[in-house]
Amino acid sequence: MLNRKNLKNVIANLAGRFWSIAANLIVVPVYLNFLGLESYGLIALYTSIILAINVADAGLSPSFARDIARADKASDMGNALKTLEIIYLALFIIISAIVLSCSNEISKLLISSSSYSSSQNEIMIIMMVIAASAQLCTVVYRAGYMGLEKYVRVNTYTVGFSITRLFGPVVIFMWSTDLYYYFFYQLIISLMYLLFIRNRYWMEIGNPRCFKFDFVYLAGIKKFAGGLFIVSIMSVITTQLDKFMLSNMLGVKSLSIYSIASGVSMLLYSICLPIVITFYPKLTKLVKNEAFDELSDLYLKVNYFVSVVSISALLTLCYYAYDIILLWTNDAYIAESSSILIPILCTGTFFCVFSFFLII
Repeated sequence: MLNRKNLKNVIANLAGRFWSIAANLIVVPVYLNFLGLESYGLIALYTSIILAINVADAGLSPSFARDIARADKASDMGNALKTLEIIYLALFIIISAIVLSCSNEISKLLISSSSYSSSQNEIMIIMMVIAASAQLCTVVYRAGYMGLEKYVRVNTYTVGFSITRLFGPVVIFMWSTDLYYYFFYQLIISLMYLLFIRNRYWMEIGNPRCFKFDFVYLAGIKKFAGGLFIVSIMSVITTQLDKFMLSNMLGVKSLSIYSIASGVSMLLYSICLPIVITFYPKLTKLVKNEAFDELSDLYLKVNYFVSVVSISALLTLCYYAYDIILLWTNDAYIAESSSILIPILCTGTFFCVFSFFLII
């Protein structure tokens, strides 16, 4: 199951994921030390907005990853990429226009209590949503790299972006803890990363001016993308709606506690997702080639592997919840408040992990 190429890809994906884990382990206590629970709650809200806006992807990026994995040459997918770029640009403009016109209503809906004024909350919500929309537009390029099985490269880009996005604000907090500067920084960095990864990925495909919008490609992926869109909506409802409701009803301080517990439970995703991502292109190729015996064998082996890893992680996180959070945050109040939520959240995440196998 793990030949040299697959092993290299697994290591690259695990390195990217474990870097994400390590980065959050480092920055969350630092952010809490600078900002306190209430202000950190706005950063947690920003994270939820990023994940919620990703539902607008509507299954397009996984469709592209599947199709480019099946293509004989990357350049064959030029029209497809051009088509998706235009769609993502339209989504970016539409989402930005909505938040600009409805910022007051959105800020009142999402932020029930804050030390910032209503006008400041509006400006920060605008910057959050536009930055999240820019990050949404990058997913098609990351999916494309995964379809090409260039995991080392895409994880290098992802790690570089996360270093800039997560650790750059620490310098800002040394100067000012006003979150206005934090979100302005996130907006600029997100736009710069979008331009960077777009330019780099087109080098794999060809000159973007040589390709055009392709209605036939959209018609061909509508069923697959539509199914994933439904899964995405359900995912947002199950993983982010609770955070938005909590912020609205109990305030951003309570959201901070809940987000810390949720972050621990998401370790299950971070551990298991790289394994699934590594074998996804191989599985799609086997489906295309109708090599069902080999497909069944590989599919079952990956399932068994993910089952062993996820069950072990689940039991560890549930049993040592208080100790893990206390060691992480060095705050007994946060550890006590959030650890009681972890068994419930981890169990839900455990079952969600296996939804990955429904999209081949």
